[in-house]
Amino acid sequence: MKELKKEQVGRWPYNEIIANRTRCSHEFADCTLNQNRARLGAKLCLAIVRGDNREAEHLLNAGAPVNHQEQPDGWTPLIYSIYYNNPGGRQMLISHGADIFETDFSGRTLLMFAALSGDKELTGELLSLGLRGETVDRQGRSALDFAISGQCTDCIELLQQTK
Repeated sequence: MKELKKEQVGRWPYNEIIANRTRCSHEFADCTLNQNRARLGAKLCLAIVRGDNREAEHLLNAGAPVNHQEQPDGWTPLIYSIYYNNPGGRQMLISHGADIFETDFSGRTLLMFAALSGDKELTGELLSLGLRGETVDRQGRSALDFAISGQCTDCIELLQQTK
């Protein structure tokens, strides 16, 4: 039987994320507003990565954009919460209005990240909320492809049932 390798999602090293935390994709007319929101958004992403949900809540209340997209890959705080396994942060972001249909710059959806991480419960929850397993990223990969590369048999079965 062919051996499957776990999918490696290209990521910047954590120290480079910190070094480049003021970079963002938001465009605003006022440069100062852009920089302030970018800083808050980057700090929100870092708080989610660290699992510091108390700080993340503080940042959201201070005006951090809940759908901030970090450069270079366009990951949102919600994507970070799935990739770094922070379910409390994920629920908090959703309660603050995070867009579950947002994709990164490669077109990867939350469902793809959930399937890759092997989280059957989250995969089922996202499917019930309307995310579609047939959606493909810019390389033509679906959530099922990510589940296969992550070797998550439960997610594979779940995604095959929804076809």
